Amino acid sequence: MSNFGALKLSKRSARVARRRSVDRLLAIVSGSVLGFVALILVALFWDVIDGAKMGWKRAEITVEISYPDEPVLYNSGPTFVTESAGLLRPREVRVESRRIIRDALIGNRNVYDPQIVLSIEELTGVKQSDFNSRSVGLPPVAATYEGQIGQLFIDPGPYFKARFEANPSLAGTTKPYSLAFSTDADSYLRGFRSILVDGSGKIPGSRLSPFQRLVLDRLIERNNVRKVWNWSFLSNAYPQSQRVLSGIGPAIQASLLMMLIVILVSLPVGVGSGIFLEFFAPRRGFWGWLTSIIEININNLASVPSIVFGLMGLAIFVQAWGPIFIFDTGLATPIVGGLILSLMTLPTIVVTSRAALLAVPPSFQQAAYGIGASKMQTIFRFVLPYAFPGILTGVIIGLAQAIGETAPLVVIGMVAAEVTMCREGLLCLEDQTPALPTAISYFRRFMDGDQQMVSRSYMTIIVLLSIVLSMNALASNIRGRVARSRQG
Repeated sequence: MSNFGALKLSKRSARVARRRSVDRLLAIVSGSVLGFVALILVALFWDVIDGAKMGWKRAEITVEISYPDEPVLYNSGPTFVTESAGLLRPREVRVESRRIIRDALIGNRNVYDPQIVLSIEELTGVKQSDFNSRSVGLPPVAATYEGQIGQLFIDPGPYFKARFEANPSLAGTTKPYSLAFSTDADSYLRGFRSILVDGSGKIPGSRLSPFQRLVLDRLIERNNVRKVWNWSFLSNAYPQSQRVLSGIGPAIQASLLMMLIVILVSLPVGVGSGIFLEFFAPRRGFWGWLTSIIEININNLASVPSIVFGLMGLAIFVQAWGPIFIFDTGLATPIVGGLILSLMTLPTIVVTSRAALLAVPPSFQQAAYGIGASKMQTIFRFVLPYAFPGILTGVIIGLAQAIGETAPLVVIGMVAAEVTMCREGLLCLEDQTPALPTAISYFRRFMDGDQQMVSRSYMTIIVLLSIVLSMNALASNIRGRVARSRQG
């Protein structure tokens, strides 16, 4: 008997030892997988951060700019003025004489470039003779002394014009102005000179000439260059003529507008559909068969490629219903993009909402019915509050998927590059503008070889990730508060 007990004990010990060895093996494998995934994530984030470091700052100098006197700034010309005299009366048109800004003076770089050249001569001490001694092999474009200096900076004309229009009292005054450098000059001044060097180790003259490098080197030696944070990247639009000052302001605005539309459309429709399918949908007869078909299609729609939703939205919201119901949307508008992303997010929210409602113990419903609550009261006062954290999880997953989608937005044309900022707050739903994912695609696709534009694509990725993480953190905080209040 003792031998049998000893044998049984030894077998049990062997099983325990095997179970522990298997547990250790599983722990090692799972830890290795998690470590590998963490290593990949760290490498990806480091690559993004390292790629974006070039664009967070830019170089600029301060020059003195004299604005033309007011008597020569304006022309008096006829202007047609239209006024409405009432709903039932025709409009009245009259001609008035009004002062018109002379574009030949305001906004014309020929007016300001000579002043910039004089400022550079004072800051660096360069002269025409320096240019003559280094003019061998210059490209045919901007092969003059003034042209070589002006080529180092972005075209300041539009900004001078905008500054004057905002403050006409600048006429006849001399004010300091922070002047931004062109792409190649900015890269050279901030130490990113590898992108300007060819295979032989020399900087090709087609990018920066020897005279231009002399000017930049003297600016560095005399500490005339400031390196400032490029916060305008988050607020500016994308002007193709001044890429150093380009930004993703309209793209951020469009993405936030689309997420607002997704929340307002998909959240109530998705949760309402989940409640209907779980508690009210018929299960027998023809209508029960139809309910089963709907449930199967909803589950299948969650795995449909996003570009299919883009094609469907293009056909429905733009081509068919656009001119009738949604004013004249055209292409590339946040309202169309938001509606398409709402359709794409709906299946995920419906499926997760049903799963969250099923996770509520049936005893809750039975207790509610026992105290005399109706079916609607039971659902909205007992079941839904306890299912809210799970529903919120589905909403987070859907929004995180929607904000990063590119294919449906490309299909409807939200890839516009030359855009301006919306000036009317959240009401600008018809403005043609890219979203953050399409802006990333644009930077990488059309600006390959221009390292500053490549860095802007990484910066846009960081902004997009920041928005997604902020949304997840906010939703997780709300979910935690609801769970704690439920337990308390």
